[in-house]
Formats: sequence, structure tokens, C-alpha cells
Amino acid sequence: MLTESSISPAKAVSAEEKSSGKNALFPVFLKAESLRFLIVGGGKVGLEKLAALLGNAPQAYVKLVAPDILPEIRNYAIASHRLILIERAFEAQDLEGIDILILATEDHELNKHIHALAKARGILTNVADTPELCDFYLSSIVQKGQLKIAISTNGLSPTFAKRLREWFTEVIPDNVDELLYRLHAIRDQLKGDFAYKVQQLNALTASFAADHVNSKNHLSLHTKANPSSTLSGKQSSRHQLLITGIYRWMILLLAIGLIAIGYELTPLLSTIPWHEWTGRAMDVLGENFIWFLVGGFLAKYIDGTLGLGYGTIGTTYLLSFGIPPAQISKTIHISEIFTSGLSGWMHWHYRNVNKKLFRALVWPGLIGGIAGAILITHLQHAALHAIRPLIALYTFFLGANILLKGIRFRRKQQRKIKRVGFLGMIGGFLDAVAGGGWGTLVTSTLIASGRNPKYVVGSVNLARFYVALAGSATFLVLLGLSQWQVLLGLLIGGAMASPLAARTTRSLPTRQLLVILGLLVMLLSLWIVYKSWWIH
Repeated sequence: MLTESSISPAKAVSAEEKSSGKNALFPVFLKAESLRFLIVGGGKVGLEKLAALLGNAPQAYVKLVAPDILPEIRNYAIASHRLILIERAFEAQDLEGIDILILATEDHELNKHIHALAKARGILTNVADTPELCDFYLSSIVQKGQLKIAISTNGLSPTFAKRLREWFTEVIPDNVDELLYRLHAIRDQLKGDFAYKVQQLNALTASFAADHVNSKNHLSLHTKANPSSTLSGKQSSRHQLLITGIYRWMILLLAIGLIAIGYELTPLLSTIPWHEWTGRAMDVLGENFIWFLVGGFLAKYIDGTLGLGYGTIGTTYLLSFGIPPAQISKTIHISEIFTSGLSGWMHWHYRNVNKKLFRALVWPGLIGGIAGAILITHLQHAALHAIRPLIALYTFFLGANILLKGIRFRRKQQRKIKRVGFLGMIGGFLDAVAGGGWGTLVTSTLIASGRNPKYVVGSVNLARFYVALAGSATFLVLLGLSQWQVLLGLLIGGAMASPLAARTTRSLPTRQLLVILGLLVMLLSLWIVYKSWWIH
């Protein structure tokens, strides 16, 4: 599978195509799930081809053969049970039953040898960075639900193909599937011949196309009518250099200005009673405010990275300061409105959220959170104390399951939980009752069932915002607002940690995420049992 970025224009375009001025490639969309693919090569090129293949066809059967396989490639084996990794050198028998071959080794002679074997068997072959041996290329892909657009410049300008793909991705709405399904339903209801159906569908979609073209100014009709209004590649590059130079001079002048202003204001600033003001602020905030800020940062960083632990860590941390459990639960939930809102938005920004999973969790979680908040205000502390260690024992075994999954690193058929809504309701209820547990219970259960950790963490974080909002409103109505110093410290610390946590989740490899997640769940669970059964 060869991307345009790996084809030089001189190699990609034949003499016949140059003379005709046309791209002679014939685009075909394959039903990859019914074909058998073989990738030879386990390095960076093999990873690129595997990612492109599974990104477009997650259910494709793929066999990858290589003496050395990158850890990133092994990560795909967790998510796809149809991916088989064979860690050895290529053998001729590997071609048996294969429909499409992708050669991604750095050995040109080996590629030519395998290509000859495949050609004798009639297998379509793609050889990385060797277009003369390729039967097919891979174009730039735009995917929005059921809509898929393939773009090819025949290797002349991979950059233009990339920019065009980005433009289509932005200009096409995310809910285009709704339009496609509605048009499909209308098409089935229309009566008449094919030409009549096409005419009616064209009339229905004309306004849609006009609205979206006019709403975007990236490629306007004015630009189409006036080609001279667009910048050439050299002009655009010079323009960018000019803008960069202006920004650099502005920053330099701003720095010089700030130094001069600081020099002039130093005598004035020395007369301000900073020590007195700081002392008054600390008297108002309390001597433990800095520790509350540190606790909020640590709890939110761990929670935002791994999708669990904010309530559990925050509750355990605040209990050490002698704060009543009911007040802790209320404070944690109110702080989660802000910290989880920011963290959820960052996960959405980094595309860590599965929309279907989020919707399945959020509404039942709201119901459970409200019910738990009502119960905790009327329940005796002894009853709450008896429930928490039982929950902790359950999450301990979930953590052990996740840890073993990360250490063994074996491919397993995903056994996804079907009643995600019920899990969200229980998680929201226990989070309100026990002062924590939404992430520990929901995240652990979903990942232990085989779901992708990155999307579980992002979706659970975003859903927590709405669950915390509902629970906090209930707490405020029943208990009122107090302990604002604790709340302020948690808010500031959590806000500082949220962007860093979302970025860490995006970059952390799946295997490491599973190991860290399992260890953290087990340690937190043991700590809760210890605090509940041995200390009190």
C-alpha cells in the first residue's frame, strides 16, 4: 500500500500520462473485510501501511510477517483480533490464500524477489517507494461516517492532496450520515425510472451544497472565478516568512518594553505592602490552601490521564485533613464540574472521545448521580463505611485483570459490555454515595472488557462533567455551599493539570496505559480497604 508521499513525481507519472495530461489511475473501493492481506515488514513503513489499512477497514484480515516488529504494531493486536503477527523472516508459504500483498521492507532485493513470487500467483502487490513494481497506490482518504472520498494527484503534489483532504474534512459536517440515510430512504420511496430519481435527488441536495460551499471561505466562488486571487506556492511561502518575521520583531519589542516598564516601576512596586497583602490572603484562604491546590493537581492529572482516581484520590486526600465525608463528596462533585468540563473538552479536542459510548453513559449516569446525592444526605455514616470496601474489592480484581492484559499482551476477542447504560447508572450512584468511584468503576470495567483505553478514558471524562453537574446541583439544594477554600484549591490545581493530562493520554502507548491503569486501580482499591477495615 503506497501513499503519495512516498512517490517521487518523476517515478509516479508515466510518459503516456504526461502527454495526455490525464491521471490514468482507476479508483476502486475494495470490501477489505472479505479479502486477506499480507504485510511484509515490521518497521516504520509497515506501521504506516498497517495504520492506513486498519484505519479504513478495521475488520480486514491482516497477516504481518517480519523478524522484528515495532511495539506500536503490537498495540494494534489488542484492538483487532483479525490481525496476526508472525515474528520471523518471510517464507514463500506465507503467500498461500493471500489476495493483496504489501511489501514494506527496506531490502530492495528482497522486495523484488517476493514481488516475483506474488506475480506468479496473480496476487496484487504494492511495494513501498518502488512505484514501477506496484499494481495499486493508496490515495489520501476523507472519511465521514458512510461517506468516503479518495484523492490522488498521481504523485505530483502530495502536499496538495493532503491540504485538499483537510479542507474536505473541515467542510463536510460530522452528521452527514443523517443526510445520507434520509436520502437513501427518499430514494427507496421514489417511483419512476432511474433518471427521474436522480433528478429529484439533485433538486433535494442543491440547496445543501450551496449552503455549505457559501458558508466556507476557504475555496469561495470568487476564488474559482479569479484564479489570480490565489497565492502561488512561492508567494505563500514568502507571505509566511514575512508574518513570522513581524511576529518575532513584535515579541522582541514587547520584551524590551516590558523591561523598560519594569525598570521604571521598580521604585513604585517596592512601596506596596506585598507581605501584608499575602498574609491577609493566607488568613482568608487558610494555611492548608496550598496543599488543597497540590491535591487537586495530582488527582486531576492522574484522573485526566487514566480516566479514574479523581474522586477516590480526592476523598482519601481530604479525609486526612479531618473534613466530614458528606462535605467532601459535595466539594469533589462541585470541583468536577469545572475540572471535568475542561478535561473533557481537551479530550474532545484531541479526539479521544467515542460519541456512542459517551451518549450511552451520560444519561444513566445523571440519574444515578442524583439518586446517590439524595441518599448520602439521609444515610448514616456507618452504612457508607460498610459499602466502600466491598466496592474496592471489586475494582481490585478489575485492576488485576487489566494489569494481566497489559503484561501478557495477547490478542483476545473483545467481549464488550452490552449494558453500558446500567454501568453508568451504578457508577454515578456510587460516585455520589462513596465520594468517588465513577472513573474507578466505569473506566476499569470498560477497559477490562476489551475496549480501547484511549477512547474509554476520553469518553468517561467527558461524561463525568454532566454527572458531576447533576450531583452538585442536588448537593447544593440539600446541603448549601461551604468549604469554599477547599473547592478553590481543587479547581485551580485541576485546571492546571487538565491540558497536560489529555496530551499524556494521546501520546501514551496502549500497553503502558494498561499496565499503569491496572496498578493504579489495585493500589487505590487496597488503600480504600485498608482505610475502611483496619484504621477505623
